[in-house]
Amino acid sequence: MKRKSMIIAAAFMLCLAMFSEIAYAGEPSSWALKEVNEAMELEIVPDSLQGEYTVPIKRAEFCQLIVNMITVKEGKSISEIVAEAGKEIDDVFSDTDDQDILAAYALGIVSGLGDGVFAPDKEIKRQEAAAMLVRTAKILGEVAGTEEELTFADKDKIDSYALESVAAATLVLKDSTNGVALMAGAENNQFSPLGVYTREQAIMTAKRLYNAFSEAAAAVPEVDTAESTSAFPVKFSAVDIYGKTVTEKDLGEKEVLLIHYWATWCPDCVNGMPAFAELIEKYGDKIGFISLLHDYETGKEAAIELLEANNTSFIVVDANHSELEKLKELVYSGYVPTSVFIDKEGKSLSEKIIEGEKSEYLEIIDTILK
Repeated sequence: MKRKSMIIAAAFMLCLAMFSEIAYAGEPSSWALKEVNEAMELEIVPDSLQGEYTVPIKRAEFCQLIVNMITVKEGKSISEIVAEAGKEIDDVFSDTDDQDILAAYALGIVSGLGDGVFAPDKEIKRQEAAAMLVRTAKILGEVAGTEEELTFADKDKIDSYALESVAAATLVLKDSTNGVALMAGAENNQFSPLGVYTREQAIMTAKRLYNAFSEAAAAVPEVDTAESTSAFPVKFSAVDIYGKTVTEKDLGEKEVLLIHYWATWCPDCVNGMPAFAELIEKYGDKIGFISLLHDYETGKEAAIELLEANNTSFIVVDANHSELEKLKELVYSGYVPTSVFIDKEGKSLSEKIIEGEKSEYLEIIDTILK
């Protein structure tokens, strides 16, 4: 009887664990949650893609997302949009008759793999996503060129057909509501052209593309120009991880300010803390520093332990605090960690630094302080 009870209990725990894992897998990653929710509010995400956000997106699913986004953006049916482009939706593939795929093909957003094959269930890669997104952008409006060169360490691995698209997606096209580029790089200054592209990443970029052609708020938010005893451009009052109320005055009269967005569950954030401790010790008299903690409610204790372990101290506040929204807009990229240098008027002095190395920060600081 005892053995039977143990088996039943074990089975129950296994089922519970499986259920919990399934429930967790159905949620977007914490760093993607805000933008995924924004995409939902815009009603550009098909019902079929509202779940399993962290799995790689397939070619058919990408077509469904992009076609849905275009129809919402234009306020027309896809048939009307295709007709206005002087195209027709034809049954051209032997392995699919999905109307979204055929419409995307007619508009030149996607192509087949040859011999009448589309491969709807094949996962797309990052460089393919860039190409499809930029082709979509050219349907929605004009895409400006750029003389700025790609600086990704693996740019030589990007196929020639995708080079122009990767440049447009990472340097030109930006979400008008937050100034974030359509696509960001991967770790260690890589673009990772053959890396997988997940549903949540696709949803985020579809949302950014939607906003790239919207008359929305400026990329850099307005700053508070009222009289203040601090050089910091945004007034705020918030409680830090130690329970102390802090304001912009606690940052002092610094000409340069560094905003850092991170999370305690992020390995790169944790591993990069010693470098930040060194930067603060060396440049703390010249540069103001404020840290926006993504997982403030659950990560305060871990953040305190991390700062103490690195023998450093700086202002760490809730990234989701309402009075810090302007600061979050300045630094937010959809990834952690991300940092940005700004001047006392709130103007960016650097690009957003995603998963930056110590040497990158030092180079920027040396340039700014010259």
